[in-house]
Amino acid sequence: MIHNDGQLAVVQEQLALAEHALEALRREIEPRSKRNFEVHSEGYVDQLAELRAEIDAYQ
Repeated sequence: MIHNDGQLAVVQEQLALAEHALEALRREIEPRSKRNFEVHSEGYVDQLAELRAEIDAYQ
């Protein structure tokens, strides 16, 4: 849970890093196998949803 603007900045940075990691995974795996991308990306998708929910709850 985010309690202040400093924590918000950290979570926003984590969100950006996770988005970049997911995009890199997409570029690497999806062209070869959409199913493999779906399996490998589940953790990133879940993490992104959690981080966005934290940000939304704070704002």
